[in-house]
Amino acid sequence: MITESIKALWAKTDNENNWHSLLYHLIDSGKVAEALWKHYLSESFKKNFSTLFELTEVESCNLTSYWVSLHDIGKAGPAFQRKFSSHVEILVRAGYSFPKVLSKEYGYHGLASTWILQNFFQNDLNYPRSEERRVGKECRSR
Repeated sequence: MITESIKALWAKTDNENNWHSLLYHLIDSGKVAEALWKHYLSESFKKNFSTLFELTEVESCNLTSYWVSLHDIGKAGPAFQRKFSSHVEILVRAGYSFPKVLSKEYGYHGLASTWILQNFFQNDLNYPRSEERRVGKECRSR
């Protein structure tokens, strides 16, 4: 279930204190990846990618869109969320906390995303580190 507290997390802001929900940003990113897959990637790339993962092209499109949608998941962490100071009170009321031990150097969401996804693939999906490296190498060489 998508709760109001999940919708309260932000991903993008502007100079006028407008913000875009992290949830919607992740969905938007996945949909852009899907459009790129369907309309811009070459048939040979899609075939090679699908073969690499032993998936149909539809499954590969879905997998790619899913992976892309997770790219900013680290923005959900308190170190990033506290950067938009005028929004912190909204998040506190939604049930989030902001430990005082966090400092700016720990607020880089790319590192948090990497850590979250690495743990998700290795611990929750039991995806071995050796396979992770092989896939990365294969994707870079294509």
